[in-house]
Amino acid sequence: MATQPPNVPDPSLVLRVTDADRRAFEWVAHRQSRLLDYAMPRLTHMGDDGSLWAWTAVGLALLGGRRGRRAARAGLLTLALVSPIVNGPIKWVVRRPRPQIDVVPEVRRIRRTPRTTSFPSGHSASAWCFSVAASLQAPIVAPVLIPMAAAVAYSRVYTGAHYPGDAVAGSIMGAAIAAWLGPELSAFGARMDGWGERLTDAW
Repeated sequence: MATQPPNVPDPSLVLRVTDADRRAFEWVAHRQSRLLDYAMPRLTHMGDDGSLWAWTAVGLALLGGRRGRRAARAGLLTLALVSPIVNGPIKWVVRRPRPQIDVVPEVRRIRRTPRTTSFPSGHSASAWCFSVAASLQAPIVAPVLIPMAAAVAYSRVYTGAHYPGDAVAGSIMGAAIAAWLGPELSAFGARMDGWGERLTDAW
């Protein structure tokens, strides 16, 4: 009985790339814009390791008063929950192959194709989970954060890192988890702050 070669995913576990997703990826790859060619690679790499959202949280906490601090706390706590789930178990189970990056103009390609599988987009999930969770606590920042999240998700397709379906799925997952758990995580963080203040006062 033949055995599956090592390092080859079980075909039953691979999410197939549909013709529609492939055509959509190639359509984006053939769009040309000097502005996007400059901006999208920089934006997508700012999202590496959550650094974009960490600095956004710092800005909210410093400039947004009490509501800004709540928004920063909700965004970071939700991000800390979502990112390991999306970039770990889900990718391990689905194991969808990355796009063929050769069709993307070299000037705007990501620096290195990630070693992880493609579905879902972790950058998109992180962008939407932070932005939705923070916006629920401080709706005034939504007009800035939501377009920023959408731009990060699009940048993952524009630079060749993901198929559009990966970015859409990651965005939906991140936004849904943020809407579901963001307020609870923010309340938990507030309680932790209160306990810390009481402990500090006791000392």
